[in-house]
Amino acid sequence: MVHTLTQLDSLAAPSGEFPFQPEVVLPIQFHHARRDATSVEGIRKLMWAILIDAVRCFQTNLEARQPARQQRFRETHFWIFSDEGYGPFCFKEVCNALELDPRAFRQWLLRWQKRRRAGERPATIRRSPVGISRSLTTTARASRK
Repeated sequence: MVHTLTQLDSLAAPSGEFPFQPEVVLPIQFHHARRDATSVEGIRKLMWAILIDAVRCFQTNLEARQPARQQRFRETHFWIFSDEGYGPFCFKEVCNALELDPRAFRQWLLRWQKRRRAGERPATIRRSPVGISRSLTTTARASRK
């Protein structure tokens, strides 16, 4: 049933409020089961992996000579030190979700960079990338036989 504006005014209580409340359906009403700690843990692990990969990329490409590695360094530097990012996986949001202070993290990385350029060899996060192409190639060959 559609009410005109004057009909709605006549339904309003003397205080100006309507005697009924509109029914609002929110996404949380359907997805509340997903909000437990185990569902968030996967996202947190992903955020840790993104942050660790960014630090590793920053550290290993700091003094790069190849254009591709220099580009990776520039992109990583921009992601870490720029406040222009937005969305759940921008640097500030990742730090907030992991309960890290973005400014302190940036300062730590700058101190590391300064020590590295001064000739020190501070600890570097070293982790070889996952060899997906090798395992896919091996799997593809095995399936053809």
